[in-house]
Amino acid sequence: MFRRPLFLSLALALTSSPLLAADLVQTYELARTNDPTLSIAESQRLSTREGAVQARGALLPQIGGSASLTDTRAAGVSGHLRRRSYGVSANQVLFDWGQIATLRSQRALSTAADFQLDADNDALITRTAAAYFDVLIATETLTAALARMLAAQIAPPATILLDGPVGAGKTHFARAFIRARQGDAAEDVPSPTFTLVQTYDDPMGTQIWHADLYRLTDPSELTELGLDEAMEDAICLIEWPDRLERLPHGALTLSIAAHADPDLRSVTLIAPDAARVAARAVFVAGAGWADARVVPLAGDASARRYFRLTGARGSAVLMDDPGGSCGPFLAMTEWLRGHGFGAPAILAQDQAAGLLLVEDLGDDLVARVLERDPAMAPVIYDRITDLLVDLHRHPVPGFVAPLDGPTLAEQVELFAECYPQGVDIAPVVARLHADLAADVPPVLSLRDFHAENLIWRGNAPLGLIDYQDAVACHPAYDLVSALQDARRDVDPATEQAQIARYLAATGLAEAPFRAAYALIGAQRALRILGVFARLAIRDGKPRYLAFMPRVWAHLQRDLAHPALAPLRAMLANVPAPDAALRERIARCRP
Repeated sequence: MFRRPLFLSLALALTSSPLLAADLVQTYELARTNDPTLSIAESQRLSTREGAVQARGALLPQIGGSASLTDTRAAGVSGHLRRRSYGVSANQVLFDWGQIATLRSQRALSTAADFQLDADNDALITRTAAAYFDVLIATETLTAALARMLAAQIAPPATILLDGPVGAGKTHFARAFIRARQGDAAEDVPSPTFTLVQTYDDPMGTQIWHADLYRLTDPSELTELGLDEAMEDAICLIEWPDRLERLPHGALTLSIAAHADPDLRSVTLIAPDAARVAARAVFVAGAGWADARVVPLAGDASARRYFRLTGARGSAVLMDDPGGSCGPFLAMTEWLRGHGFGAPAILAQDQAAGLLLVEDLGDDLVARVLERDPAMAPVIYDRITDLLVDLHRHPVPGFVAPLDGPTLAEQVELFAECYPQGVDIAPVVARLHADLAADVPPVLSLRDFHAENLIWRGNAPLGLIDYQDAVACHPAYDLVSALQDARRDVDPATEQAQIARYLAATGLAEAPFRAAYALIGAQRALRILGVFARLAIRDGKPRYLAFMPRVWAHLQRDLAHPALAPLRAMLANVPAPDAALRERIARCRP
């Protein structure tokens, strides 16, 4: 009688949280065995049922019997005399109101005990289900965050083996992973326990296969399922991988095991960059963003990675910097925001782990806005120049490092090291800086100041990102960075107009400033050419080679300034980065 509400409760629970029913049934059975309230109710029901049986028995015919044996021995007479007698009696109560009332009372008590048992059982089901799902939420929150973080960076083909006992959370991980990959187009993700395989469309153009091999009877069935073929080009999530005849080469593994604390799980991820993936998951969960979808954002040339989190709390940007530049970023953020500039608010931080969660300033990078609407260039570049004018009015904060002539010369050594037929021009750069740029007091430079690190926000201040490498240097540095952009073309007329706008606002002497501008432009171009070559050779990032011709054009324009004649002469025989040279760089290995 008490089983019906159990299954009803399960159906309702599984509608909202489709977990394995068997796990909840087992949990309920264990709770039922050990629940004192239910034990008392069951004992009371048994007692009242027995009372009703006894009360009814009192109204039934009563049959009695008797037997006797008499053995008599008379004195002086041999032998003895035995007498036997037997009797049977039957009584039937015709009417006894007291006994009838007792029967009715006991039946009422028995019915009440049944209802009480049902009520206590229903309450136990509710308590068990609530506790079960509360525990699952507590233990699976981090697992789901890990799934979303892994989904953000994995690329097909990829196979993820999900290992662990029944109820460990394998399906929960797979569900979070699949829905994270699908984003706005996310489908329902049922357990494939009975179908063995479920497939889903992946926005990246392939498919996601979710397999549960628990019921697999023979490894040969994998061929019929098509799983072997799917592993060649799809993303495959496989539960119970021990059923496989052989484990796929290069597969990632997620193992979920019991923990000393019964409310926790031990999760082990074996995958490239597993430590950073796990660190990011723990961080966002601790910051209250465990339910957020994670989408990778375009990174820069450093080891830093960026992700957009979207969820119930809105959107934020996760910055993962294993190199540990969080301290400078935080200090610079505080300074910029304190002086009215458009740096993002800090939402959460873990400096030791190199992780920050910051305000999402939006997707309207200046580069994208200009690509959509080139006519916006005059307005946007006026705003960029005016931002620099305002920035340079403030005293340089004491925590930023100087970028002086010797340092600029040291940086340009990378050109000689990595660029084909590059020459050592560091001494010339140092000497020219002393002659052309050392007489102007340094100002704050955000350094990587270009259209992909600036966010257009209409009438609001320009959004700023990637400024953790800020330095104190010549005022021309950031202006050159914005107007001689390695990633996009800036109209030379716009460049000249903005130089004039900056000079008019600051009152700096034009001729010395333009000479220093050309020198700093040439130094930046030479350093960037070396950086791009190193990225291709050392880091396997050849995409930056496509920017080399533009940077080379900037270099030639800067070298045309008469003050840079010594540098121009030293670079006369250095080859331009044509297609053949870039291909040569791309084929190089460290």
